[in-house]
Amino acid sequence: MKKRMLSILMALAMILSLLPVTVLAADEEATVVNSRDELYRAMEDTTVSRIELGTNIDMGSEKWAPVTIADDRVLTIDGKGFTISNLTVANYTVPSDGSGVAGTGSSCDYYSGFVGNNSGNLTIENIKFFKAEIDVAPLTENSTGSSILAVVCANNNGNLEYNNVTVDNCIVRGYTKVGILHGFSQDGGKFTANQCTVTNCEVVLEADGTDKEACFSGILVGYDGNNATKTNGIRLSGNKCTIDSSVNWGTYEIKTAETGVKYVTAYGNDWGLTCDTYARGSAGVAAVTFVAEVNGYQYETLADAIAAAPNGEVVKLLKDTSDATFTVPEGVQLTLDLGGHELTMTGNTAVSDQAYAKGTAASLINRGTLTIQNGTIQGKTANTIINLGSLTLASNMNLITADLAGCAVINLGGSVTTSANVTNNVGDGIVTYGGTLNVAGGTISAENDGMSPIVVFNRAYDNNSAGATVNVEAGTLKANTYAISTNNQRSGGSDPSNVTITGGILTSSRSAIYWPSAGTLTIGTDDGNGPDIISTNGSAIEVCSGTLVIKGGNFVGQGNTGITENWLVEGYRSNSGAGSAGDAITIIACRGTGYNSAPLNIMISGGTFSAKTEYAVRYMNCNQANSAAQIEQDVNVSITGGDFAGALQDVDASFVADNDKKFISGGTFAQDLSESGYLADAVQYEVGHTGGTFTYAKTLADAQSAAKPGDTITDLKATADSTASLTLNYNDDGATTNSVYTVAKNTDVTLPEPTRDGYVFLGWYDADGNKVESPYTVSKTETLTAQWSVISSSTSYAITVESSDNGTVTASRTRANKGLTITLTVKADEGYALDTLTVTDKNGNEIKLTDKGDGKYTFTMPSSAVTVKASFAKDDTPVETGLPFTDVKADDWFYEAVKYAYDNKLMDGTASTTFAPLMTTNRAMIVTILWRQAGSPVVNYAMNFSDVESGVWYTEAVRWAAAEGIVKGYSDTVFAPDDTVTREQLATILYRYAGYKEYDVSAKGDLTTFADGSTVSTWAADGMTWAVGAQLITGKDGGKLDPTGTATRAEVATILMRFCENVAK
Repeated sequence: MKKRMLSILMALAMILSLLPVTVLAADEEATVVNSRDELYRAMEDTTVSRIELGTNIDMGSEKWAPVTIADDRVLTIDGKGFTISNLTVANYTVPSDGSGVAGTGSSCDYYSGFVGNNSGNLTIENIKFFKAEIDVAPLTENSTGSSILAVVCANNNGNLEYNNVTVDNCIVRGYTKVGILHGFSQDGGKFTANQCTVTNCEVVLEADGTDKEACFSGILVGYDGNNATKTNGIRLSGNKCTIDSSVNWGTYEIKTAETGVKYVTAYGNDWGLTCDTYARGSAGVAAVTFVAEVNGYQYETLADAIAAAPNGEVVKLLKDTSDATFTVPEGVQLTLDLGGHELTMTGNTAVSDQAYAKGTAASLINRGTLTIQNGTIQGKTANTIINLGSLTLASNMNLITADLAGCAVINLGGSVTTSANVTNNVGDGIVTYGGTLNVAGGTISAENDGMSPIVVFNRAYDNNSAGATVNVEAGTLKANTYAISTNNQRSGGSDPSNVTITGGILTSSRSAIYWPSAGTLTIGTDDGNGPDIISTNGSAIEVCSGTLVIKGGNFVGQGNTGITENWLVEGYRSNSGAGSAGDAITIIACRGTGYNSAPLNIMISGGTFSAKTEYAVRYMNCNQANSAAQIEQDVNVSITGGDFAGALQDVDASFVADNDKKFISGGTFAQDLSESGYLADAVQYEVGHTGGTFTYAKTLADAQSAAKPGDTITDLKATADSTASLTLNYNDDGATTNSVYTVAKNTDVTLPEPTRDGYVFLGWYDADGNKVESPYTVSKTETLTAQWSVISSSTSYAITVESSDNGTVTASRTRANKGLTITLTVKADEGYALDTLTVTDKNGNEIKLTDKGDGKYTFTMPSSAVTVKASFAKDDTPVETGLPFTDVKADDWFYEAVKYAYDNKLMDGTASTTFAPLMTTNRAMIVTILWRQAGSPVVNYAMNFSDVESGVWYTEAVRWAAAEGIVKGYSDTVFAPDDTVTREQLATILYRYAGYKEYDVSAKGDLTTFADGSTVSTWAADGMTWAVGAQLITGKDGGKLDPTGTATRAEVATILMRFCENVAK
């Protein structure tokens, strides 16, 4: 064995040069074959350069003699979709140098397969091999040797390429370098497999000759010690590698690596025996794994998968992986499904663009149409994504940029739609240069000093180019500086950037939105709804140029107590940027050159505005600063609606010229503004509400529409001697305060029609007992009194409430008279909400319902029986979890475990708002969790792991785990912190940790009760038996343990909770 291993290592050192590339002539004539004999003759005929199958070929019972392709031959075998079946190979070829003769007692290398040896340029394509058997054992007990066997081509020292080759239900038995597609490439040979399939095949490693220490076998390739293999799309299913009982390594134990490779440690090295894919490296232990899949084909790198994906296809990530960089070309439509895994981007591709004088770079460049979903992208370079096409970030993905001061996403004139969680711990979130940005959900976070979740520039980073269009309809923007930022020199011009916000939550520790540019900022919807925009130490919005339209929303400012208006107006004139004044809305007119190039238009018609320390609205004109130069700017400020409450005052416009101060023509204020000087000349009426607030209206009709029973209405234009007061006495035993309307004499007032439970309203009556009509002319100060009639109990009607699934409805009465107000109380079952509620009379006519809040609804009883019907639907409203993570819901199976792990500081989130429960767990995470659980002990242990850097988050945890023997390295120099952890590995690690802590590890479970209990690796049996006995690990669906399945973060949290409750108690 030692002699043969030495020859292998010598062969690895004999790679001399790359093979030449040969191009076949376009008019090449093919030799069409229709039988076994024709095929063999054509393959043996060195003058034939192209062979095509004309039909399926059954090779029959006669043994096939492996064919040799000479080094000066170029040959293509095109199966044309046909099948070669029943290939049986019991013969072999030997190297051209002889290398001994089999069976003579000397050393011999021998090759066996459809093609035994290729030294030329061989292409095999569009063909299927079915039920082939390759079984050659030529050596005698006195011989030694090295076999190379495969179904298709055994040995290769030329250029070997497969395209669309399928191998099904085949078996290969041999001593070394035993594979299905290919055996071994040596002496500079190269092997490429493009979109090939291997199904239901078996590789059997067996002894031959005098040496029983067989090694090197794999499903795809027997051995890739020269790194000569490149796959581009592989389908694997139903295959297996087995070790025959004839193989004997003596006292050396056959072990199983975490990659699934079976190996032995002997003669100072690890020797690979079997691999479920194929193995690289001089010892054949480094298993090749596939990281991505396209249309069922698996690829070794994500970049390969993306390059191979047809237009419109889905590329799915199969495991946590790192990739330097990749590009989606223009015209390509692609979905990247991260499969619940994490993709770490480590490289950069440069992009030259008009927005940058010297260009920029990012890890992922999208020029096509790209959707990213279901997982996490971790950016390790300055910029993670640059988009020049159409980019969609789905709601079930996370984008995290953490290491360098760049951007999570740069949009260069393209279209970006995001519902994802985008986190940048260092730089900005999404920066758009022109183009379109739509935020439909998720959280965009940029909480480092000076950074913003959204930054908006014109296309060429100047005011001479086209602006961007940004729409925020949902989601959360969390900022340190501005939640949305624009620039007066780079976001304005004649075609400026515009932002529309109709929903969501925007928060900042300074001013939430700073708007100095020429574009339009529109907030809220026509029905008065809108976002929450909140600053914890600044204004909700500061605006000094362009147009601000507010239709609805909630705006909160606070901070900067004690800053005088004089200081601010001077400061805004002499400085750039936001002043973070602490108001709900801060308006700065005539700020200075560069800000006055566009008009300043403010139109507020709805919303709620509150300032905890300053003003709800502060309006200032910097021309009022001391000794200020007078700067021209077209300014229009108008408030027509909304609710305003400030700590100092609701409104301050003390630094505005007198002729510009009258800008309020509507809205509701916590303070009386009738003497403020801020009301527009058209405002005539003030409504004084019972709660102490005031609404202003131009017309009496608008005032009455805003007034409720008990409110007062005052005509602000009428003089004392020309006014009269109309008092409306509701005459309901004091339940309603009288309303007082103070208006100009002879004003027509529309009288309300009040309601009273158990009574019918008869009308309004004057002091003489006469009923008056509406509208009523107020000619003098007087009182009108409501008159009521008790509803007779002689005639009552039934109220029938039909039963409902998932909730109940109860009526305040079972019978009622006409005109009586009936209250319905609705209570939904847990997890459900009211969907529909209707009341119909005997004719099926629907009765009007009034929502009184808190599950209460009222209607007025008609003169007939009524029927109440309700339906309830699943409540999708998020339930408070007590966790900061948006991807952990209270009804998730893993919620309790995640909360336990988080509350007890065993596990953190992958970001501030994400836990990533379905993400697989790697070795670094596990050792860090246990290290923390152990109290983060400090150990003095010199590590030699080359892949564990000093000072990273898991360094000391690895040092501790290695020192205590809890988690060992793959070797003295390799720890593999990023390798995923399987369930049996996790059980073993916890078993060792429990022993380290001197916990009771006597519990024993019965693995045979599980369908796959026998598949637990030998090295993991003790740990798995204990974990099952301690109820840390239970079966999955189908009564399986799934020992080699990866452990997700949710599963790890669950097992840790059980460990703490059942073992560490």
